[in-house]
Amino acid sequence: MSKVISPVSVSIPETVLASLVKAVEAEGSTYGARKAFAASINDIAPADCVWYALEGNGQKLPPVISAIKAKYYEGLKSVNYSNPSNAWKMIKHYAKEDAINRAMFGEVAPAEGTSETETDTSGDTKQARSVQLRLVEELTALHEFCARESGKNNPEFTAKHKAAHGHIVQALKSLGVLEVTA
Repeated sequence: MSKVISPVSVSIPETVLASLVKAVEAEGSTYGARKAFAASINDIAPADCVWYALEGNGQKLPPVISAIKAKYYEGLKSVNYSNPSNAWKMIKHYAKEDAINRAMFGEVAPAEGTSETETDTSGDTKQARSVQLRLVEELTALHEFCARESGKNNPEFTAKHKAAHGHIVQALKSLGVLEVTA
């Protein structure tokens, strides 16, 4: 990536800035970078600040996190990412997930056996994901894949695949992830 993220007036720790750059570069291919970026924000957030829940409650982000968000949006726009607010929403989801896993900000893991969670047993670890998070993660990955394939004008990506992609977009809209346009 040849884009440069310019400095800001609020001091963002180098570790967070490095993970921000990786998250922007990996957009559309690897969500692991988003998870690492979210965890790095948790690492520098004030101990009593559940920052990923503030904006939804009409509160403002701490200045350093607000600056990080602004730089993330700037980076996403520089790579022509179509929906930065969706990417930020995913960062907040991953931050909450990370906070639960590390017992940060007073977060606790959901009770075992609840109907709202599903255990993902891929890899070496088990992780509880809410229905919403699982749908958003997996549909977003499919959407990004389809968008890349369609953009390549891949002859194997047929009309039926494009129609399926349309249904994926509708599913993301119904979950409130993508904006509904008239």
